[in-house]
Amino acid sequence: MNQIRGKSGREIWIDACRGLGMLLVLLGHNQPPFVRWIYGFHMPLFYILSGYLFKRSHTERSIREEAGILCLRYILPYPVLAAVNLLIHTLHIMYVTPDHRFPFDRLREFIKGLILVYGPGREFCFPLWFLPSIAMALMLFYLIRRCSLLWVRIAAFALSLAAAWIFFANGRDLPFALHTIPIAVVFLEAGHLLRQLHLPERAADRFAVLTFIAAASFGSAAVLFNPVERVDICLSNLGFVPLMLSGAVLLSFALMLGCCGIGKVAPAVLKPAAFIGKHTIFLLAFDIASNDLGGTILKNFASEWPWYVSFLTRCLVLIVLFLIWQLLIHLIPSERIRKLVDY
Repeated sequence: MNQIRGKSGREIWIDACRGLGMLLVLLGHNQPPFVRWIYGFHMPLFYILSGYLFKRSHTERSIREEAGILCLRYILPYPVLAAVNLLIHTLHIMYVTPDHRFPFDRLREFIKGLILVYGPGREFCFPLWFLPSIAMALMLFYLIRRCSLLWVRIAAFALSLAAAWIFFANGRDLPFALHTIPIAVVFLEAGHLLRQLHLPERAADRFAVLTFIAAASFGSAAVLFNPVERVDICLSNLGFVPLMLSGAVLLSFALMLGCCGIGKVAPAVLKPAAFIGKHTIFLLAFDIASNDLGGTILKNFASEWPWYVSFLTRCLVLIVLFLIWQLLIHLIPSERIRKLVDY
């Protein structure tokens, strides 16, 4: 695998998967004609990749150490980035829209949205719901993997699947997206199983094209036959769970297989997507801000635009926001703090 690793030792194809997944998230929020296909796997992909990267050495950490790492990586950025979104929204209202008053009423909605990650005020936190979700799911997955008894791990996996089915069947939305944890553990387990089977690296060596076509075709069929218009994990909208799982895992595997294969043949092709993949938290955080600012820019020219124009405009806004963020990071004197906020 050395031929598809970057200078930092990171596997380029995995970062590329993240980057392409993030582009699909941005694209899906612009409602293209194939939005149902995108929502069928774009968020599960991130859980599956996290499960794929979960190593045995992780279980050797103490519970306190693992909790601290997850807190710094996911929990701490959640309120910070949501607050930055609120600040951008406030400046947008005060200096761009006709209402120049400070939106005090939005502060209450922000706090409510920060806790519930749905309902009023969630625009500052959505889709940041993924951060507390993946942190708590990884913590639970870590505790399961620390157990040496196979039957306990199998039982925990089965209970996670059952809990996911019950939560989403009843349409339960819990604070901090707690209702997403059981299904997230299932996806983490799927990604970890791919790692244990040495997939997709092994599949990329022989019959890679046929395997890719089969996985993409069956995964797309599962998404198409799922009775819901589009899968939305955070909003408890999964449809028929076996079809949802099949579509998400197969399409994620197809993307992983494609990136792994390209990485072995022409890794340079993946570098742009890999760069995006290294900054997925930033892009998740400011997707809503790019929607506000990009929408304002486009409304100055016309009231309605095609989805692809909106998508490109939001991408350009995100690039500008990213450059500003990087400039601010480099002004921080402490190297430790710079690394901490370089999402």
